[in-house]
Amino acid sequence: MFIDNKILDFAFEGTLFILFAYKLYGLIISYVIPYLSAQMIQIQKKQTEFLEKDKLLMSTIKRIDNQTSHQKKMFVVMEKKVRQWNNALYDKRLKKERDRKAIFLRVLEKRRFQEKRLAISKTATKAIPRAIKETQAEIEKLHYTQHGAELLHSFIMRLQKTEQSNR
Repeated sequence: MFIDNKILDFAFEGTLFILFAYKLYGLIISYVIPYLSAQMIQIQKKQTEFLEKDKLLMSTIKRIDNQTSHQKKMFVVMEKKVRQWNNALYDKRLKKERDRKAIFLRVLEKRRFQEKRLAISKTATKAIPRAIKETQAEIEKLHYTQHGAELLHSFIMRLQKTEQSNR
């Protein structure tokens, strides 16, 4: 009997173990596997979200890099245009300065010419009457006749006309 009890005990314990294992299997199937599958789904969703965020970040980084390179190109173009504008203004300023100098030199030249003409005119206004008087006196000494006086008078009139036409 002792042997029979041990076999029965072993059979009973084996049956209990199998029932316990079956119940444990049922609990695992009904609670643990849905929990684990829910966790797996959440992990996959998070992984998908992370991948989407990574793609979004990568595309944002790429877009920002493109914008940066575009802005650098625009900066270079604008810098070139500013240099050209500055050079154009500098050239314009130089041209104005050259034009001013040329005008100034022309004005100086005209002024010198006018001063020369004025000096000639002043000299002529002082010298001509004196020369006429001296000539008149010499002619009167040489030709003190009526014919000499008429020649002198006509000579004086011609000198006055030429003087007036030169002015």
